[in-house]
Amino acid sequence: MNISEHITISIELTPDEHEKFERLARKQGFAELTDYLQHMMLQDLELEDEAQDDLTPEDAFREGWSDIVAGRVHPASALWDETDND
Repeated sequence: MNISEHITISIELTPDEHEKFERLARKQGFAELTDYLQHMMLQDLELEDEAQDDLTPEDAFREGWSDIVAGRVHPASALWDETDND
């Protein structure tokens, strides 16, 4: 793969946020933060591919609510909670 086939995505983080993400990546078994972020992005894309496009808004809401009640969905702020304990 040559350089013209790569796309660069930039994320602005404070030094503290960067360190928290690095700790979380290591905790998940990744040696490099970029590997962890790529994994997370690909995982998200796979989940989108698996999603049913023909859900009605009502069905989508019910499914989302069910995920929340079952504890399968967590706020993004929970990411910081995990890293703050390290």
